[in-house]
Amino acid sequence: MHLSIRLALFFTLLCLVSSLCAQPRVASSAKLQPVGRSYFQLDALFFTAGEEFAPEAFRRNLFSGVRYNDGQFTQTDLNFHYEYGVSERLSAVLKLGYRFFEARFTDNLDPRLRPNERAIRITASSFDETWLSARYLITKPSATQPNTPSTLMPTSGWTLSVQGGIKFPTGDITARIPTGTGLLDYDLRLLLLSEFMISDVPSLLHIEGGYRLRGGDYRDAIPIRVEFGVAAAKELLLRGSFNSMLAFGEFLRPVGITEEQTLTVVGDESYGQLTVGFVALFSPFINVSFDFNARIFGRSTFAGNTVQLGLIFR
Repeated sequence: MHLSIRLALFFTLLCLVSSLCAQPRVASSAKLQPVGRSYFQLDALFFTAGEEFAPEAFRRNLFSGVRYNDGQFTQTDLNFHYEYGVSERLSAVLKLGYRFFEARFTDNLDPRLRPNERAIRITASSFDETWLSARYLITKPSATQPNTPSTLMPTSGWTLSVQGGIKFPTGDITARIPTGTGLLDYDLRLLLLSEFMISDVPSLLHIEGGYRLRGGDYRDAIPIRVEFGVAAAKELLLRGSFNSMLAFGEFLRPVGITEEQTLTVVGDESYGQLTVGFVALFSPFINVSFDFNARIFGRSTFAGNTVQLGLIFR
């Protein structure tokens, strides 16, 4: 599906939810929603890669491990994120989405192919797998700071939460490029947010880590994220982060392509990436976010860049 059609689909979804009311939230997932209040976020993610990290962790041209040439991979995700404040210490979290994959490469190996048949294109689109989570508040700042000069960061102090989630197999495992594993996964994380002042400038530090238990013979993984943000203006937060999904041992279902042209995107991989971006409050009703992400190391994973756009309604 062309990029213009994907963008049109994304903004159509925005129109469908723009009349809903939600509570604003900035770059932290440690906070909870007020009791009885909802939070809605729509994201569009665009990932491109022409290289990959081999199982031995070195960087190489995409699909060159099976001697294909001119490998290119693109991925577009349209994601919906919803939170609801169940109680003062508990929020329910739902994440679902739709994915578009496209892979291109030149097959110079198969002697049966004619020259005009060697350019291969594989596409797939389907629903993503669905995460249902619960976030429990352990501790929070004692009081709101009314004089904090940032609309996006109205409090200061520490917020500590724990979040557990279950991934349901709603992806299509029969697609030409499967968008799921067909198995349940479980995820448990500790989330820590510190909001403070640096030379009278509101700032934040978000740290999270946990463990993801994957179904079947997929390798378990350790998710880590460290994010720092600073209020460049009353309605503008600049942020940068490092996040990773670390998996160890032998990968039985590695991300990549085989000589039979079986492409695995949702599989065993390990990676780390850097992100820079911002969150802006454009009106009392809309927050907008932009992030650029670069994958800097990994094992059995694509080496590419991501542009992510987000809209938050309240």
